[in-house]
Amino acid sequence: MNKIRVYAALLVIFISGVVVGTVGTSLYVRHQIRSKINALIRGNDQVAVQLVMANLSRALDLSSEQRRHIHPFVDTAVKRVRILRAHLRPQFEKVFLQASGKMKPYLNEDQQKKLDRLMQRLQRGLSTSRQ
Repeated sequence: MNKIRVYAALLVIFISGVVVGTVGTSLYVRHQIRSKINALIRGNDQVAVQLVMANLSRALDLSSEQRRHIHPFVDTAVKRVRILRAHLRPQFEKVFLQASGKMKPYLNEDQQKKLDRLMQRLQRGLSTSRQ
């Protein structure tokens, strides 16, 4: 009878460890992903360069010397893309505002309010990434 209790206790401890580890890892990964997305939205070029370099390194199996030579090109490209986005942002805003205006007649009052909030969030997101 004592062996069964010991095995049961060990099993409970093991399962508890698996559950805590799984939940903890999931929360950590979500946090990392959200922080990188937020950094990208705020226009953090270094995060974008890191992500592009990681993808290139993995996809092309780059050596450390190759990464060192390629890094400046990626850095320049990311900065140029940020500048292009800044120039195109007003056009994006205009397109989204026009589309939301055309959608409103087909929405009920509650949906229209939700759409207005979504558009405000979009505009705030676009304006914070300008800085």
